[in-house]
Amino acid sequence: MITAETAETATAFDRLTLILAGAEKSGKSRLAATARKPILFNDHDKRFSALAGIKDVYGLTYMDSSAPGIMPTAFNDQLTVLTLLEQGKTLKFIGEQYGKKDWPDVRPRTVVIDSMASLSAHIMAYNLYSNKAIRRGIVIGGRELFFPGGWDAWNADSASAYSIVMRLIAMKDLDVILIFHEDNEVDETRSTEDKKAFTGKKNLFPARYQQFNKYFNEVWRVSRELGGLVPTIQVSPDFRFMASSNLDFSKIKLTEITPNIAEMILKVTGK
Repeated sequence: MITAETAETATAFDRLTLILAGAEKSGKSRLAATARKPILFNDHDKRFSALAGIKDVYGLTYMDSSAPGIMPTAFNDQLTVLTLLEQGKTLKFIGEQYGKKDWPDVRPRTVVIDSMASLSAHIMAYNLYSNKAIRRGIVIGGRELFFPGGWDAWNADSASAYSIVMRLIAMKDLDVILIFHEDNEVDETRSTEDKKAFTGKKNLFPARYQQFNKYFNEVWRVSRELGGLVPTIQVSPDFRFMASSNLDFSKIKLTEITPNIAEMILKVTGK
């Protein structure tokens, strides 16, 4: 498929493709909920309740059965929802498939994956269950647990996640937000068996998913490092994190970059 576009008449925010990274409880999910609405949250963290009270945000929470021997379904469920979106289905149609009959009969404007680490866990659980060749098993208390048996398991995970992200990006009428946890970069030359030395840099977690950086125009870091109740948003690169943005924030003070996606765009573009 080929899409024709003209750069001169386009703006950086005709469509938003955004990676939000940060430590746990830094405010990533609530920031994503300030994007263009209505928003469809694909909740793999089982924390949709953290968005309680926010208008025009609709969530699908994915869970695998904890019962022994039952096939994990969350990964396939995510693929099913992607197919419905590709078919042009509305929030009403999607909600009805999962017992919600009061969702509006409109397309979502923004689709969020929260978080990529938990999506990875669901992908891995399904892949290991389905393919003996990439797993090893351990029986504990009569229950068999599966673990990656080599690089093929990790490669299968990366390939599966890549397919999901590329399918999302291909739907041009949707803004796409991926939420990542962050990880501290380790200086292997200084680490010891007892304590690792950190470089101060922050990377996306899982590290193998850094391949997605190049497909997203906006890569922001969310943190509470300044000690305030309101998180700060890093939109330009420094020694800690390779953030990036197509927006020109150079004329805005750091204190004016509020944790609200719509307001941030308004401050820079005036619309």
